[in-house]
Amino acid sequence: MQKTLNSDSFYQNLPYCVAFTDYPKKEFYTDLPIDWLVIITDVKGSTVAIEAGRYKEVNALGVASIIAIINAVKPIEIPYVFGGDGATLCIPPSQLKKVKAALSAAREMAKIEFNLDLRVGLVTVEELIAADHEVKLAKYKVSDAYTQTLFWGSGFSYAELLIKSKTLGHKYAVEKNYPADGCFDGFECRWNEIPSPHEKTLSLLVSAHGETETETIQIYQKLNKFIFNTYGDEAHYCPVREEGMSLALARKKLMTETRIRNAFKSPWAKTRYLIKLFFLSLIGKWLMARGVKTADTNWKEYKKTFIANSDFQKFDEMLRMIISGTNKQHESLINYLKREKNKGKLSYGIHLSTHSLTTCLVFNYSKNHLHFLDGSNGGYAMAAKELKRQLSARKN
Repeated sequence: MQKTLNSDSFYQNLPYCVAFTDYPKKEFYTDLPIDWLVIITDVKGSTVAIEAGRYKEVNALGVASIIAIINAVKPIEIPYVFGGDGATLCIPPSQLKKVKAALSAAREMAKIEFNLDLRVGLVTVEELIAADHEVKLAKYKVSDAYTQTLFWGSGFSYAELLIKSKTLGHKYAVEKNYPADGCFDGFECRWNEIPSPHEKTLSLLVSAHGETETETIQIYQKLNKFIFNTYGDEAHYCPVREEGMSLALARKKLMTETRIRNAFKSPWAKTRYLIKLFFLSLIGKWLMARGVKTADTNWKEYKKTFIANSDFQKFDEMLRMIISGTNKQHESLINYLKREKNKGKLSYGIHLSTHSLTTCLVFNYSKNHLHFLDGSNGGYAMAAKELKRQLSARKN
């Protein structure tokens, strides 16, 4: 029987691993407390929206749902993973009312500001365990200022299945008329798309299918080794370089942040923020170009910290990576994935693009800022189309 832990500091007190390649090692994972809840958010019809060129908006709404919940539960530290068109988060029961209000606000904001439907739902860990699913997590220390969550167990995908169910989804959805109360402070979307340091940027999703848990772990470890032998270390295949980073000044590119940060406000409030944002971008360009050091922030180091705090690789029941490489390197990886898929070892989804897209959570400009990366033109969401097709074919 899984132990019930009522402490709001459960996640904060977890130990962490210091190498991303430790993600398949079960010894780093801990059962999520049985009285906690798993939250799933995602943009309905995201594929259609992305194909219509709205991938930045879809991406931003997934991140906005994260910041709304973070702001609602402060100062409690909670686990979460960004998935491209949505997110998976976990919360203690003490925060349920505040989180439902924040999710309701995120849903209303998506509809009012972007005419997109943001699905928001919650499932108790107790129900997931009762259905014989594991719900485990670990922490990976990405940098001195950023700790990332790793999810293990079929409970998270089962929670998503329940929340998206046409017949059962209403049971888990936040009520339509639930009072909305959300804050999106800390959400930023100010950077131009970042060109691949090599030839292309690959958005990759991989789900391993071992007959035993040990074999599943071995499949991921073998893949890790192949990626390292093909692309080199993380610093080489990271899709961001300082020379490729530039702040946006175009009105169209600054409007996404403007609309999210000023949701439910007047057109004049949005205009004031947009003007402010334009000048903040100009000032940011100048500070970083001159390497200015203020009392709070060393702007010469900001881009380095940005790269160190980016989530270009993560694990939440499947491996998610944004990889920069040459066409030859990508071809080699794709051929490897095809061979392993044909052996029944894994399913995968890929999407190639020339740039990556970043959406940010900024709590302060010194160190406490983190950056969610995705491939441009749809990235993870488009890669998920092929992954879902392969997973469906396995069942038939």
